[in-house]
Amino acid sequence: MARRFLLPLFLVLLFALLIAGFPDNHAAAQDGSIISPTPSATRVASPDLLTEPPLLTSAASLNVEFVGQHVSGVFFENVTVDGDYAYLVDAGTGLHIYDVSNPAAPDRIKLVNTPGHSNDVAVAGGYAYLAHEPGIRVFDVSDPSNSFEVGSSEVPTYAQSIALQGASAFMIGGGGLSVIDITDPASPEQVGHVPVYAESVVVSGDFAYVSGGSSGSFYIFNVATPANPFIVGSDYVAPGAWDIAVSNNYAYVTSTREGLLAFDVSDPANPVHVATHDTPGVANGVAVSGNYAYVADMEAGVRVLDISNPANPTEVGFYDTPGSANRLTVSGDYIFVADSLGGLLILRFTGAELPDQQLANRYAPIVRMHVEDKMIPMGVDMALDYATCLKRQPDRTADCETSNVTLSLLASDIWRNDTNAYIDFMGNPTGIGSGSSQDLYENYIMDRA
Repeated sequence: MARRFLLPLFLVLLFALLIAGFPDNHAAAQDGSIISPTPSATRVASPDLLTEPPLLTSAASLNVEFVGQHVSGVFFENVTVDGDYAYLVDAGTGLHIYDVSNPAAPDRIKLVNTPGHSNDVAVAGGYAYLAHEPGIRVFDVSDPSNSFEVGSSEVPTYAQSIALQGASAFMIGGGGLSVIDITDPASPEQVGHVPVYAESVVVSGDFAYVSGGSSGSFYIFNVATPANPFIVGSDYVAPGAWDIAVSNNYAYVTSTREGLLAFDVSDPANPVHVATHDTPGVANGVAVSGNYAYVADMEAGVRVLDISNPANPTEVGFYDTPGSANRLTVSGDYIFVADSLGGLLILRFTGAELPDQQLANRYAPIVRMHVEDKMIPMGVDMALDYATCLKRQPDRTADCETSNVTLSLLASDIWRNDTNAYIDFMGNPTGIGSGSSQDLYENYIMDRA
C-alpha cells in the first residue's frame, strides 16, 4: 500500500519546490544596491528586473563590433558615461549605475529607485542630475556603489533633457527651457526660464542648442547670463526634431521623419541647414565624436556617419541592435547604447575602411521608385539596396555589399512616409512588364541623394 503513495508524494514535493523557487545568486539590498554573487556563481537575472532576454550573440553589422552587454529587462531612456561608470535612467525604476572599467563585462553596481519618470541624466563633479518629472533630482555619486539623493526641485518643465555647464543645469521639456543654479547641489534653484516646447538641449560656450520635438523647430539660446536666457536664432527642421549634438560650429539634429540634419551654426543668429541624411530607421538619438556622428536609429540599430564634410554625411558603419536603439553616447573607443531589448549595449566602431568597389556598389547605383499601394509590383525580382538586402539575408553580407542578391519583392521591403511609398534597389528591376507598373517605374524613378 505504501508504494501507491510514492508518486503522489513525489509530485507534491516537486510542486512545492517550484512554488518556493530555486536559490538566486543575486540579492538586492533595501537601498536598491546589488549584492554581487560569489565568484563561482553563474550570472542570472537580478530580482528587481522584469525580464532578461538572451544575451546578444550575433547581429548584422558593418565596421561596428560587439564588445559587451548587460541585459536589464527595462526600457532605458538615456545613457551617459563619466570615467569608468555608465549612468542610465528609465521610466519606472530610476537610476542604474554600471561599472564599465571592463567594457566586455559591464557590471551594474547600483540601482537607485526614483518614483516617477526619469528621462535624462548628466554627471559632473561627483553628482548625477536627473531630468525627472516634474523637475530635477540630484544624487551624490562620488562613490557610485553607495549613491544617494541629496536634493531636488520642481520646475515648470516637462523635464525631458538636461545639460550642465559650470554652476548651471539647463533643463528642457514641454514647459520650456529652465536654468537651474546648482552651486549647492543639495538646493538646486531655478534662476531663469523661457517658455518654449522642446525635446533636447546641449550647451556649448555661451549658447544652448535646443531641438523642438514635435514642433519641428531648432532653437539657439544665448545663455551667457544664465538668469536671462533668450533666443538668438532658429530654423525649422522637420516634425519630430528629437535629439541634438554640437561639434565644430555644426549642430546635428535627429528627426524621426527625415533622419539626421546638419546645420552650420558659426553665426548663432542665422543657423543654415547644410545637409540631410535619411537613415533607414527612426533617428532618435545622436552623439558626435571626431569626424563621426553616431545615430540611435531605433529599429535600424546604430548607424555611423562620416561627417568630415558636414554637407555630405555618409554612412560608413552600422550595428543592428536586438531591439530599438533609443539613445547613445560615445566615450573613448566605445559606443554605449540604451536599447529596448539589449539593455546596456557596448559597441566599438572599427573604422571606415572598405574596398573601393564595395563603396561604389553600396552608394552609387541605388535608385528609388515611388509607388502607390494599389500598384506595388509584389513578387518582382530585383537587387535590393544594401540595408534591405541585409535585413532579408543577414548571413550574406558580402553578397549584399556587391549587389549580388536578387530577391522577390515583399511588402516589408516598401519604405513609407506620410505621403509616399517607395522602394530602394540596386540597378534595374526585372520582371516589370508593360502597363501601369512599367509606366510607374519610368515616370517616378529618381537618383537617391
